[in-house]
Amino acid sequence: MTRDDIIRMAREVGLLPDNSHPAPQTRHMAEKEACIQRFAELVAAAERERCLRLIDKHVRAVDSVDVVRAIKEGKE
Repeated sequence: MTRDDIIRMAREVGLLPDNSHPAPQTRHMAEKEACIQRFAELVAAAERERCLRLIDKHVRAVDSVDVVRAIKEGKE
């Protein structure tokens, strides 16, 4: 996920103003964008760690298709 993806999604949910009415970016908005980006990075890292735990738990006993299926279903 890129910085632009994060900003686009933040705009979609109303966390950042829409670019359709451009205005000078304030320091506050730049700080808000940085916080949103850091939050997204933390969420992505947590999701990667969750996937790794699932793989580690299941890969010893089953084939990779079952591991992917378990991840998709959110089983832990």
